[in-house]
Amino acid sequence: MLDAIPDLRSLAVLVAVADEGSFGAAARRLDTSQQAVSERVRRAEAACRLTLFHRTPTGAYPTPAGADIILQARRVLESARELAEVTEAQRDPDHAIAHVAASQTVLDHYIPRWLAAAGSGHPGLRFRVDGGNSRAVAEAVARGETTLGFIESLSVPASAAGELTVAVVTVDELVLAVPAGHPWAGGEVDRETVRATPLIVRETGSGSREVAETRLGPLVPPRAELAEQAALPAAVRALGSPGIVPAAALSGAADLRAVRVDGVAMTRPIRAVWRRGGRPRGAVALLLDAARTVR
Repeated sequence: MLDAIPDLRSLAVLVAVADEGSFGAAARRLDTSQQAVSERVRRAEAACRLTLFHRTPTGAYPTPAGADIILQARRVLESARELAEVTEAQRDPDHAIAHVAASQTVLDHYIPRWLAAAGSGHPGLRFRVDGGNSRAVAEAVARGETTLGFIESLSVPASAAGELTVAVVTVDELVLAVPAGHPWAGGEVDRETVRATPLIVRETGSGSREVAETRLGPLVPPRAELAEQAALPAAVRALGSPGIVPAAALSGAADLRAVRVDGVAMTRPIRAVWRRGGRPRGAVALLLDAARTVR
């Protein structure tokens, strides 16, 4: 029976091709050659005695049988990763590595405190924390590429929701920020004025952008669209334009002011996500506990 099961590397290639939609894109994601990807797929199909992908001039997509195999491949890879983590933790319990991912606001303003709390009393714990917007983090967890994710969107991205367990750990607030000399500084503006003003915002797919557009309504094209959360306050200063920033980013920023928007509160939950059917263990569980308790 085991002869009909592709090896773990081949399973990872199958998942990458399915996610990326072509052998070439999968090769780039895996930092290998397209020929190597093709050979791995060929071997997997030979082991399964099934055609797993339809090959077309524009890419590759799973056959019905391939879709079933790839679904199980994701679960096998997740189990293999958990096995590796447990093995490492048993071999060297004081130096376990927790691999997590976090959206930009969480990474900039929450993760440092959570890491400190999780490591308190466990000085040997090590953490690898990757960043990205909420959609990218959720999808990475759903694919089994990381153990635990923290996202700031109002909902879990539909592309990953079916694969994830979700728990709210805290609540974050966004504010409309302007330079201290701006006409809006220290005052209040109405929603329609804000919506009609080109703002400095995060990119589409980020939790911050989703919250702004949900709470305020449709916005005019932005003055600037930034992929890095930390760059937002600097852009507000440099461009002199209003921007949507985390309230935490204004702490100690004497040259920026929060502006009240009449009738609008831009709060959002910070959620932890992990693969459905699993549970956080070891260092990852300590980090999740810290997220739930440290403010």
